[in-house]
Amino acid sequence: MFLPLARRNEPDTWPIIRRMWAEFPDLQLAAPVVQADGVSLKNYELTPSTPLLTNRWGIPEPAANPLTEVLPGALDAVLVPLLAVDELGQRVGYGGGFYDRLLAQCRPGTQFIGLNVLDEPPLGRIADVLPTDVPLTACLTPGGVWYF
Repeated sequence: MFLPLARRNEPDTWPIIRRMWAEFPDLQLAAPVVQADGVSLKNYELTPSTPLLTNRWGIPEPAANPLTEVLPGALDAVLVPLLAVDELGQRVGYGGGFYDRLLAQCRPGTQFIGLNVLDEPPLGRIADVLPTDVPLTACLTPGGVWYF
């Protein structure tokens, strides 16, 4: 689960988080923390009592605690922020490659789900896809779900 960066108009994931806590109390949620190297993410458990800190980009993050780290191989699904997605599930993000590096560490079968505030169909094809880019499984928009 990503925590929204409001100034970038990212989808507000808090209603999703609160609903999951209420309806699936045994489900473990995790949220990413940008690491000191400035290029990688680690995920930490996210509960109603998890303290949140704001990083240097203004993104809320769970307080990093080695006891609550959730390894990428333990993730069943990852919600991913994006600016646009194409018909093959390739996404345009903010250019840091954070999520591509994280998704590459997940086990086969993990669902990669983009969230988009715009109700637009996928683009034809994104031209500058890199070999390290990881395609999405699906994308949720206000108008529905796109599967890839």
